[in-house]
Amino acid sequence: MRCSPPFSNRMIADIVFGIYLVCIIVFLAFTIDLSKQNERENRKSEPFPTIFNENGVNKNFSAGVEKYISDHLSARDKMIDGYFAVLSAFDRRGNKQVFIGKDGWLFGNFVGNSHNFEMLSYYQRKVGFSVRHLEKIKADLKRLSDWAAARDIKLYVYFPPDKQTIYKEYYPSFITLPDEPTLVTEVEEYLKGSINIISLEDAFLKHRHQDLLHYKTESHWTPAGAYLAYRLIMQRLGQDFDALKPLGEQDIRVTKTAEVISEVQVNGYRRTYKGNLYNMLGKPSYIDVHEPLYKKYTFKNQAHIKTDSKPPFETSFNPNGQALKIYIIGDSYSDYIMPFLSATFEEVRKVRINQGEWGIRFDSRASDVENFKPDILLLGISDLKMIELLKIW
Repeated sequence: MRCSPPFSNRMIADIVFGIYLVCIIVFLAFTIDLSKQNERENRKSEPFPTIFNENGVNKNFSAGVEKYISDHLSARDKMIDGYFAVLSAFDRRGNKQVFIGKDGWLFGNFVGNSHNFEMLSYYQRKVGFSVRHLEKIKADLKRLSDWAAARDIKLYVYFPPDKQTIYKEYYPSFITLPDEPTLVTEVEEYLKGSINIISLEDAFLKHRHQDLLHYKTESHWTPAGAYLAYRLIMQRLGQDFDALKPLGEQDIRVTKTAEVISEVQVNGYRRTYKGNLYNMLGKPSYIDVHEPLYKKYTFKNQAHIKTDSKPPFETSFNPNGQALKIYIIGDSYSDYIMPFLSATFEEVRKVRINQGEWGIRFDSRASDVENFKPDILLLGISDLKMIELLKIW
């Protein structure tokens, strides 16, 4: 009979940290002068609170202890960081939603459903498309391309790569990922020659160490990743539209930030969080993540861009943009490309396939594209959502 271990990793980590904490407290007890004036702020340091006062039990006792520790225990933040580091060292597997990778990287571990492949199975190449599936995808995309061409619209398809593909060297060492072509590569090869494909994966792999192209603690690509995708898209569009000019250094101001963007909107609004405090993956609260710096892009013509947001539609108007209309159908990755396109073109409309009741199914949505009269139709489906390609018609 198999017996359970008497101590869990979490319990061992707590014991180790407890010893560490006692040692620090003993050291501080002999080194801190509790009566010392706070010279830095020219005030007396917080006294240790009493449990009882003239009104009975001191209801502010816990708050007083907090203030006392903050005042007297200069190593408090370091102790908390140390606790997280100890826990992280003893438990590298994370939880059901996230794997703890190397060097502070977190990777999703979500189950599959009708809109997504199961993450781990996808990256271990245990799921994919049959030949019949590939034939259907090819036929449906060709039908969509022909539909667009009949209305003077050019269709382009791209597949944003997830960070498990681009940064798989940081995946947990207890999980093995096969060294073989991804499903994106397989699908792109099958569609080559029939559909206008904008391939991103090879360029992302090439540039993955020049910039942080994906967030270390979040599931999406960073603005730098979105900018690389934007440049690749513009490069391909430029083969068919000679006058196109992508945004350059003179159009963008680049700074560095520790913030993680969880939501992007054309009007410049960003919902952001500090990289150590938040990620969409539901990271364990105790993981020790060194706060990285990401590139932040500000468009010099941002003040001229107007937006109309009526989910799942979002439309931008840029009077100084190039005279082309772009229609984007995509998942959340398209949110990050939208600001770059909005700063480039006169009119851009984005539709989220996974927002509200909107899906990738095209036959019931074609009227909006037709009424918008775009010059270019972009279809961008991230690799984990490629199962959606089976639902176009």
